[in-house]
Amino acid sequence: INSYRLYYTMYSILIPQRVNDKIFTSVTKELIFNCLSVYEYSNMTRIGGNTNHNDGGYVICSDFNNYDILISAGIGGDITFEKDVTERYNIKCMAYDGECNSASDICSSEELITHIPKNISNINSEKTTNLKDSIQIYKNIFLKMDIEGGEYAFLENLTNNDFKNISQIVIEFHFVDIITKWKILEKITETHYLVHFHANNNNQVLYCYDGFYVPAVFECTYINKNLVNGELPLNKIELPNNMDKPNIKDRIDYNFNCKPWVNK
Repeated sequence: INSYRLYYTMYSILIPQRVNDKIFTSVTKELIFNCLSVYEYSNMTRIGGNTNHNDGGYVICSDFNNYDILISAGIGGDITFEKDVTERYNIKCMAYDGECNSASDICSSEELITHIPKNISNINSEKTTNLKDSIQIYKNIFLKMDIEGGEYAFLENLTNNDFKNISQIVIEFHFVDIITKWKILEKITETHYLVHFHANNNNQVLYCYDGFYVPAVFECTYINKNLVNGELPLNKIELPNNMDKPNIKDRIDYNFNCKPWVNK
């Protein structure tokens, strides 16, 4: 399937579950490559996650340190990433989560992390925020987002000028199964380089587009093009790399050694 392998796990085989190809007739391989071509960035590290599980950790660009704020969308019961970022860069974090009942208690002991009991959306309401106020105030934002599919409405509502105020993005995309979602991923590449890609091995679904298979759920790291001198070269290193860890520890990761993820 493509040139990447699907591995056996101790419980099951990661078998692709094909979705009706007719749904994806307008999603071309060219569009996928535009969205998921990974670029080489040398200064990266992994932060977050803990000894009990790896989900919650991300590979980030580590050399830029002039952030104004960390905006974390979706924290659940794990703020190891938020703690690592705030301590590393000595910045405050606005942690948005309207679903996790324990979020306020988890954040209350952290001086730099403030829990805001709202979900991220494309509108402002009593229970949601589109983050526009913060994006217009801060000019060097570190954005972390894992909101179970709500990312598309939020991102679609951002303008290129909004994206320019976001220096780095770590985000998990869920079920990119229609062309409007792919267009949102393509929109990000106008202002940001995709510098890391990792499929979430908790999900065993692969989507087929024009004979090309893509995992249904995956994590991406982006760096603002304004922070990079010149053009970045395309990635030539097999993914996952030595910084990655499988989201589910007892299940081996998806392995990628072909375009658009790896360009040899």
